[in-house]
Amino acid sequence: MAGLVQAGYIASSLLCIGEIPGQKYYCTTDQSTLGSISGLASQLTARQGNILGILGVGSGVLASLAAVGFPPDVLIQFAGVAGIGSIIGEKIC
Repeated sequence: MAGLVQAGYIASSLLCIGEIPGQKYYCTTDQSTLGSISGLASQLTARQGNILGILGVGSGVLASLAAVGFPPDVLIQFAGVAGIGSIIGEKIC
């Protein structure tokens, strides 16, 4: 389980901050790689930057929950509250 938690942390950091070599965006003049922060630098790539950031934060939260080892009842409560918050956030935006 410890290796899986570490992999989740690495995935989270790459999605949130790092440059992801496989993600290419071809501009008219040059090609650049995107991570979520560099994706937010342009309005053309902001949507992809937001998605990568959301995936990064989500994987970080899941890795943290797995590292602590909460009982299933707490995880079910967390999933319910996160689901309700997601629905409310979707309706507002």
